Amino acid sequence: MSAKYPGPIQLHADFNVDLSREKEFLAAYENFKKIVAKAAGFRACRLLKIRPVDEHEHAAEERWKKLPGGAHPAQIGKTPDGLIYRLVQEWDSEDARWKWNPTEDHHHAWHPLEQPLKRASNGYLFTAYLFDVKG
Repeated sequence: MSAKYPGPIQLHADFNVDLSREKEFLAAYENFKKIVAKAAGFRACRLLKIRPVDEHEHAAEERWKKLPGGAHPAQIGKTPDGLIYRLVQEWDSEDARWKWNPTEDHHHAWHPLEQPLKRASNGYLFTAYLFDVKG
């Protein structure tokens, strides 16, 4: 286990899914969950879908019009470009995640998630962020 980052950790991956292939992506996620659940050090995962600002269904009140761009109170600021889904994984440690990364199981779990994605202007299929879990 890493002395600098002993864990637990979360990995957040943002996906720009081609919505014409959304069902394929959701099926790939179900497959991912089944496979990753067997990995040593894996704790949990959750798939989040962002709601567009105009679909928050919150009463338009005068006080919210003062927020930047008249944003809904649950969303301050602009939605990151290309974010449709966010996959949150929690692991005992970064070392545990990296031990699973080069395995055949990882390939069979992760590769299908990438197939229905739009390629970003920077060439990447998704964006990932690593967090240390505190408390």
